[in-house]
Formats: sequence, C-alpha cells, structure tokens
Amino acid sequence: MQEQIVDIRPAASYRAGHLPHAIHITATNFPKYANQVLNLDQPITWIYDGESKADLKELWREGDRQTSIDDLNADDFIQTPTIPATDFLDLKGDYTLLDVRQAAEITRPAPEKNLYKAPLDEISQHVGQLDSNKAVYILCGSGNRATTAASYLNHLGFEAIVIEGGAKALTEISTN
Repeated sequence: MQEQIVDIRPAASYRAGHLPHAIHITATNFPKYANQVLNLDQPITWIYDGESKADLKELWREGDRQTSIDDLNADDFIQTPTIPATDFLDLKGDYTLLDVRQAAEITRPAPEKNLYKAPLDEISQHVGQLDSNKAVYILCGSGNRATTAASYLNHLGFEAIVIEGGAKALTEISTN
C-alpha cells in the first residue's frame, strides 16, 4: 500500500512545489473533503510549513507522522500544472473541464465546452466518468478546491491542470 502523504500548506505553496503523490488539502477543508480523497483508516504523513504547523494539532491521529517542508529535499518536488484563464479560453482540442464547485454556489457559470460537474465532496464517485486519456482542467471559486482535486487526480494518473483565478477570472475575461 502506498503511503498517504497530505500536504496542508496553502494552495499556492503546494502548487509551487510538493512531493510526488502528495494530496493537497487544507486543515479547513479536511473535515469536508478528506473522505473523498483519502483512506482515513490508514496512517497519514503530514507535510506542513510554518504557516500551517498549528493546524496539525486538530488533524493529528495516533500512528500519523509529520514532516516540515523545510526538512525535505526540494530537488524531489514537482509542481502542479496551472494555466492562465486567458490561455484556457483559447484551448483547442479534446479535454475535460471539471467544475468542482457546489451547484448552490455557482454565480459565475463555467464555459459549456467539454464541461463535467463534480463537486469536490463527491469527486471519488465521479472519477470513473473522466477520461484518463484527456487533460482535465479544473475550475473552482478561488483555487483551493481545484488544487485539492488536481492533487487527487494527478495521484490517480490523470493529467490535471488548475485554471488560475478560477471562475472569477474566466468570467472577467469573457465579459471584456
């Protein structure tokens, strides 16, 4: 069984560099989304930074381990792929646009081309509907949930890319 590595640093820090196969999920989002992207019956190795270290107190469980990002070799890090909203809107070809927002929170609609809606708190139930041979561009409101979804899908072998600026950026570009 592969070790479960959970990186609780802010989304931008995670995207800039993280261990391969690490799942990103903030302490705030952990109670709502962890059961979709982790096996909570297995131990977790927690990756934190100075900003997120205090969050470990509420997340720590017997059998878990913790490691500061500063104690890891940065040469082992990978980045989470991202794409500016303008570049996404110019994309041609076949891909999936995955919207991980809750239906009730959508005030800015996602582009309809290749759109698949799967709220993050249901993502594990929708993975089988995604084509692993297509790039998956992920959209949310601010980037936290898109980063979590991308980390989960990349861990499963998908090519998952976070749309920078989320729905707000796409809407602003489309209305200009």
